[in-house]
Amino acid sequence: MPQTTYPFDPVIAIPGMVVDRTPGGQRGRYECSEDLPAGRIAEYNSGTLRLPQSAAPKFLGAVPYNSSLPAGGYKAGEHMVPALRRGLIWLEYQGTAPSPEEPVNIMHSTETATHRGKVTGDAPSESTGAEITAIGGIVCVKVDTTLKLALCEINLPAGLTGPQGPQGEEGPPGGG
Repeated sequence: MPQTTYPFDPVIAIPGMVVDRTPGGQRGRYECSEDLPAGRIAEYNSGTLRLPQSAAPKFLGAVPYNSSLPAGGYKAGEHMVPALRRGLIWLEYQGTAPSPEEPVNIMHSTETATHRGKVTGDAPSESTGAEITAIGGIVCVKVDTTLKLALCEINLPAGLTGPQGPQGEEGPPGGG
C-alpha cells in the first residue's frame, strides 16, 4: 500500500533512541530474564538484566532502541541486551517530568510491574509497590511532555549502582 500522507512534524524521538554514544559507553550484552522495552533503566540480577524490582536495585544502564527487533523490544530468552552506561538517550518518564539540568530518579517496584525502570522527577520513596530511588550519574537534558520522554545524559560509574552509589562488588563481566 503506498504512503498517502506525510507528517510535517515527525516525532522528535522514540524510547531508547541513542543520540550520542560515548566511546566505551555501552557495556556488554546480557541475557534478559524478562521482556525489556527500550528506553528504560535495567537492573543486573544473577547474571541477567531485568526491569528493576529489587528493594535496592543494582542499576546497570539504559536499554537502547534496536530497529531490528519487533515492537516491544528485547524478548526474554531470545535476545542479548546491551546496556548504555555513558551517552545521551531518550528515556520514558512517569509522574512528574524530570527537570532539565537536574538528576533523575528511577522507579522500581517489588510488587507492581507497570512503571519499572522509568525515570521521574518525583521524590525518592520507599513505599512498597511504588519505590523511587535517587541515582547519581543520570541527568535530564530536555523533556518532551507530549511523548513523555526525557533526553538524559548518562555517566554511570564503573561498578554497579544502587541507592548508595557504587556497590562494593566488581560488577558483571565485560568491564565498565
